[in-house]
Parts: sequence; structure tokens; C-alpha cells
Amino acid sequence: MSGRNSLVVNQDKRRFFAVSLPVGRKVLPAILFLVVFPGIHYSLPAGEGLDAWPSARFAAKGPTLTSKGHFLIESTNSVLSLDVGNWAEDLAGRVERAVGTKLPYGETRVIRIKANEEASSSSGEVMTEEVIERGSLVQYLMICNYDNIGGARANEALCKLLLNGYVVSVRQRMHSRTNSIPAWLYRGISRYIYPDMRPGDMDVVLRTWKKGRLKPFPELLTSVADEKDYPYDSVYGVMIAWIESLPDREKLFGGMFESLATSGAVSPAWFTANIAGSNSVSDLDEKWENWVIGQWRVVH
Repeated sequence: MSGRNSLVVNQDKRRFFAVSLPVGRKVLPAILFLVVFPGIHYSLPAGEGLDAWPSARFAAKGPTLTSKGHFLIESTNSVLSLDVGNWAEDLAGRVERAVGTKLPYGETRVIRIKANEEASSSSGEVMTEEVIERGSLVQYLMICNYDNIGGARANEALCKLLLNGYVVSVRQRMHSRTNSIPAWLYRGISRYIYPDMRPGDMDVVLRTWKKGRLKPFPELLTSVADEKDYPYDSVYGVMIAWIESLPDREKLFGGMFESLATSGAVSPAWFTANIAGSNSVSDLDEKWENWVIGQWRVVH
């Protein structure tokens, strides 16, 4: 089950619409604030008090700064704060190592996390939200019952927010106005950064290829993940593994984020121009498929 995020731009009314990444059966009642830009003061829509927001359900203790200073945690108890903070810091470090760059958090930029435990519910749930406030991107992540969350969905949600924040920082530097992270990138990285997931994902992709169902790489870059029985998550994870295997992968990731900042996409044409030996989109797909076939030979 994949999650969707909405980006609502309405600076006058400041109305925010949440979209859930459900891991259980109910809509999640906890909130994580990711503030991308320093100096942003978040305010509620006019005429609405705290009771209008899920965060009003929390009797959170004072916020706690994580060990590396990237996250400010608010929660209902100190043990939950420690667990959530350790998870967030670990994931952020893994993302930085995967893309070969430091994310723009810490010091003047922090991620504020607010989490809750609901004794009346055994499900764990996650929700993300992105809005434009006074010309700047502000992001939110809600978490309920952290211990019961399906790890992959929580990782995917925070990974997207972290990467979006990085694209926004690149956009600032390049004076661009576009911000967008494609699903294949954030969902793929959220899986690749955990080595224990890679063998399973590769096995799924190899079986998909053997059945003749592996989509061409250019199509995966541009298509919507709307086929219910297609293993998009595993395929996206293996796409990242292939990119990680290429020469100058740090340069490739840097170029991808610049392309996202300026055009909102990383097109097949971009990959063709930036991967050595690719003179056409068909060359690009051939390289992708040959690499997958090579993994079959390694495994078998």
C-alpha cells in the first residue's frame, strides 16, 4: 500500500490538507513537524484553534533535541522520544551515505517530531503533509503507535520529507521554483538504505524479469505506480541499487537533485545524457536490463 502526499499552495487562507500513509485501519493521530527553512513561524488557519489539529490530542512533555541535533522530539514519554529520535537520526544518516551528500538539517534547521501512543488502538499509522507557508515549503509527518508501524512505510514517509527538504535547499541556491521528488526515488532509497532488504528486493525483480514483466527503465521513471500486482517497491529499490553501482554515483545523485530543483523531474533523456555509453533511451534501458541479468548470474 503506497502513500500519497499533497502539496497545497494557499498562502492567504493557509489551509492545509493532509493525506495519509495508512499502516493500520485508522487515520493516524500523531504529528511530526519537519521545518525546512529557518525562521518560519507556523500559524493555524484563521479562526481555528489547536483543537482543530490532531496534535491537540497530545499531552507531550518538553521537546528533546536528538544527539546529532537534526531533530527536535516531542512525545508522551521519554522512552518513545528516544526510540523515535534514534530511528530518525539513523535513517537520515543512511540517506546521506546513499546519496553522497549532507542533508541541510541541524544548527539553524531542525526537524520537529511529535509522536503519540494510543492505548485504544493496536494499529500504527503515518501521515505526511506538505504546504507552502509565506513562500517556503513546510512539511509534516504524523505518527501514531510508533512500535506498531510497518517499518517500510515509516521509512518511506520520512525519506521523502528529507529528500524534499534537500531539493528545496538546492532550489534556493539555484533560484529555482520547482520542488518534486518522484516516487521511484524516495521509495527506492527508503529501501536501499537497509541492506537486509536488498536480497529480497533483488529476488523479486529477478523473478519479475524472468516472467517478462520487468518494465523498461525509462517507463519506470515516468509512469505512475498504479498496477496493484506490480512489485514497484522492490523494483524501485533495485533501481537505486543500479544507480549506486554506476561510476561517479555521487555526481549522478547531485545532478539528479539539481534537475529536480530546476525542472521537477529526472527524465529518461537526463539519464541518457549522464550515464556513460548511453546514446539513446534504448541504450539506457539495455544497460539497466543487462545489469539485472548480471545479478541473476551472480545469484544463480
